[in-house]
Amino acid sequence: LVTIPNVLANTAFSPEDGVMGDSVHAEGDTESCEIDFDFRRTQVLFGADTDRIIGERETPELTSEEACEADSRLLERLEIKDRCEFVAGDWARIEQEMRAQGRDHSFSLILSSETIYDVDSYAKLHDLLSCALAKPDSQPGSGYVPMALVAAKSIYFGLSGSVLSFQQYVERRGVFDISSIWQSGGSMSREILRLTWSGSC
Repeated sequence: LVTIPNVLANTAFSPEDGVMGDSVHAEGDTESCEIDFDFRRTQVLFGADTDRIIGERETPELTSEEACEADSRLLERLEIKDRCEFVAGDWARIEQEMRAQGRDHSFSLILSSETIYDVDSYAKLHDLLSCALAKPDSQPGSGYVPMALVAAKSIYFGLSGSVLSFQQYVERRGVFDISSIWQSGGSMSREILRLTWSGSC
């Protein structure tokens, strides 16, 4: 995975009996739930002692080691640890490491969220996706088409990126076919983009 997708975080971190203070609101016919992911990570690590432990720190942020441990526990909760991986860091470095380890084209599904708000990052993201995404013929007879799903706001106010500019970038590169497969309503429009190898669908 390129980023920790909110859909997985929401699934694992939402308590069975409610949202425990997270903001839930509806805009017209579109419902949304905003979960404080960093707070949920601390809950996974520290449980009932979260407020005390975080309160004793100079800054409330988790260390990178703690964040990795929280991510690992998240995967265990979802019972998919052997089938997926969270990836964080500089995308060019991650791509380089994957190629050096012979792990290119090893992911049949890539989920990415809030990664296209800066046009200067498009090349790195695109190159990592083209390195990591499995080729269509890597699963012969399965009928499954490897894809990357990118969740994003349609427009990032005050920033350079948008769904439209990312779609145009991907189309110019010619490596992937890209389409919007879901769009929310309301004043803060969000979309999910699907990227597949060019000509595979």
